[in-house]
Amino acid sequence: MQKKILTVTLNPALDLSTSVDRMLANRKLRCAGTVLEPGGGGVNVSRMIHRFGGKSTAFVALGGPTGRSLRELMEHDGLEVVEFPIAGGTRQNVTVDETAHKRQYRLVLQGPRWSGKEMKAALQRIERLAADHDYVVATGSLPPGVPEDFYARLARIVRRQGGNLILDTSGPPLRKALEAGVYLVKPNHIEFRDMSSTSRSDWQSMARVGRGLQERRKAEVMIVTRGAMGALAILPSNDSHGGAWRLQSPKGKVVSRVGAGDSLIGAAVLAIARGRPLLEACRLGIAAASAAVESPGTELAGRAETLRIARRTKVWEVEA
Repeated sequence: MQKKILTVTLNPALDLSTSVDRMLANRKLRCAGTVLEPGGGGVNVSRMIHRFGGKSTAFVALGGPTGRSLRELMEHDGLEVVEFPIAGGTRQNVTVDETAHKRQYRLVLQGPRWSGKEMKAALQRIERLAADHDYVVATGSLPPGVPEDFYARLARIVRRQGGNLILDTSGPPLRKALEAGVYLVKPNHIEFRDMSSTSRSDWQSMARVGRGLQERRKAEVMIVTRGAMGALAILPSNDSHGGAWRLQSPKGKVVSRVGAGDSLIGAAVLAIARGRPLLEACRLGIAAASAAVESPGTELAGRAETLRIARRTKVWEVEA
């Protein structure tokens, strides 16, 4: 039995990926085939959940022709979409792989500016939806016009309604949300140092700092990613595996880093919603991130590859 999951995407994108032999300035570059996919943090999380056989409700702000195309792609993928119409047009993102030098260029557009009225209406709509969901996943950047404390407001709403907020963002929106308190947060090690005001990045120091954040009720669960070095999962003391754990998947070929974080969140939250142990959910999430890195363009992790990598992912306890 799976508990209900709501994903929130305020700044989605229509992701276009292609490739060229070489990137050259002031030249007309002939691209290879183009792939269009629905994108944005929460959208990708919902796509991962569906890919792994789970269900979610995707709240997505959409506007203009690009927004319509994005919705059509999401529905074609079998996602349950709750559309929140906005006046501005949904953005596009472009990923170009340079095959000759094995480099990737990612052009991330800003997105449309929101009005104060749109922001308040969105929060009210999400509040009504969140009341009927056990887990609320908020990921990605905030569009222009939306205040930095939006996720903090959402955290208070979710907590008041007895739900759990999973958050993946950075900078002031992350710090403000932690002041309100969240269930799970997934910073990288640089974002972790920023949100905790620490200069140390060794495993033991991060574990101690994470414990302090838990004690101050900033977050119950933390998954701190460190790229090829793996990740640190800091679990609550009342869990059967309470403590800090280092997770390391086998190294594979890095093809594209797009979608790794969303793959991690999608696989982990679905496992949690299905009642799996927290450490197992973190292990599956780290494996999904590794699988996504080995996939081209904006492709998310595949289920079979994720399970294969998860079986080979090592786990060590870290003394705080």
